[in-house]
This record gives sequence, C-alpha cells and structure tokens, in this order.
Amino acid sequence: MLILFKLLLSLPAFCQDYSFYSETSYDSRIDGATNESRLLFHKKLEAKWLDPYLGLTYSQDLSNGRAPLFSENAISPTAGLRLRVIPYLVLFSELRRLYRFNNKAYRDSSENELRYGLYGYHLQEFKLIENLFNEIYGEVVVIERVDTHPMAVVWNKIGLRYLINSNIRPDFYFEGFTRQSPNPNYGPQENEFRVGTRLTFLMKKWALGALVNYALLSNIKTNELDALVFVSREVF
Repeated sequence: MLILFKLLLSLPAFCQDYSFYSETSYDSRIDGATNESRLLFHKKLEAKWLDPYLGLTYSQDLSNGRAPLFSENAISPTAGLRLRVIPYLVLFSELRRLYRFNNKAYRDSSENELRYGLYGYHLQEFKLIENLFNEIYGEVVVIERVDTHPMAVVWNKIGLRYLINSNIRPDFYFEGFTRQSPNPNYGPQENEFRVGTRLTFLMKKWALGALVNYALLSNIKTNELDALVFVSREVF
C-alpha cells in the first residue's frame, strides 16, 4: 500500500494530460472474456518524443480462470517511460505493483512486475482506390513475472473504410494475425487468417468501438467468432 500512497502523492506533477484505454474481449479459445484497462497521467516535456507517466492499470479474468496468466485479476499502480524512435515506433519500460484479487492460483497477493519492449502502428488510406485502407500493429514485449523471453504479436488489416458522418466509421476487412509465444502464460502460439468488421465512434480525442472477427484459417480453431469492445483516449 506504501507504493500506492507514494504514487498518489506524485500525481499532481503528472496531471498535465491523461490517457485512457479499456478493452473487453471474448476469446472462443478459452470460451470466456478478459478486461484490460489503464488510466495514465502524463508529464509534458519539451522533448516531445519522451513520455513519462504514472497511473493505474487493471486486469480481470472473466473466464473463470481459463485466461493466460498476464490477464489475471489485479489492480496495479504503474510508472513508465515511452520513447518515440520514429513516427511509427515506440520503445517503453514500465514498472507495476500488482495487487491481486479473487486469486484462484494462490500466488502472492502482491508482486512487482517489470515490462519492457517496443510497439509500432501504421495506418495507410489509399487515395487511388476509394475507401481502401491498410492497418498494421506489432509489439514485442517481455513481462518478467511471466517469462524472461519476449512475446511478439503482429496483425495486419486490409479492407474498406466508410464514413457515415465525421463521427461514425464502419470498417470491413481481412486480417492476418500471429502470436509468437515462448510461454503459454503469454497466450498460445497462434497463426490465423480472419475476416472481420469494426464500428468506431469518434468524439474529439475519444474513440469508442467494437469489432467481430471470424477465423477462416487457424492453427488452433477455425470457424469461430471473437469479439472486442474498446474505449480509448490517447495523447502520445
């Protein structure tokens, strides 16, 4: 609790801006859902490629213990630093103090967690072909309490994007997805080709959305639906 108290005392210096992200996802492979949320407060620097932050992260296993270890029930004071190397690539290091609840695995009720790695995102909308877009996301992350080796996730969506008005954006796409995992507690090794749809509502810096994917080809399970609902406010 001392770490949580110190974090709260430090927040005023970091309250120049904030970001929020929450996603609840249903995964047919575990026949259940998980929630991952974070509220971060950012300190603005003259070096805009640096982003120190403090905040809270929250994860909950809604699948009765079938989710991977990194999605266990916990609330965590968080401190971290992000460094934007190029416009589409960010390095980060983050320290969390996990406080577990509904601890079915009988691990310690609290624990330090160090995360570090990199992630990248790029969206391209093609002017020559109306409504066509290509969206790529990738991350390589080490979570030391899970494994000292990195886990990598990459997905690529190619599809059509429409604007109902300036605030409502439906997408229809094909997606390639891969997870390269050295430890099942990161999630399973997975290679999948999907078809999906996503609906996003935009409100200034906020985005609210939902997507549904259907697995056409998979090394784990085909002909299954997965779904995700998200709320996002990003500043970096």
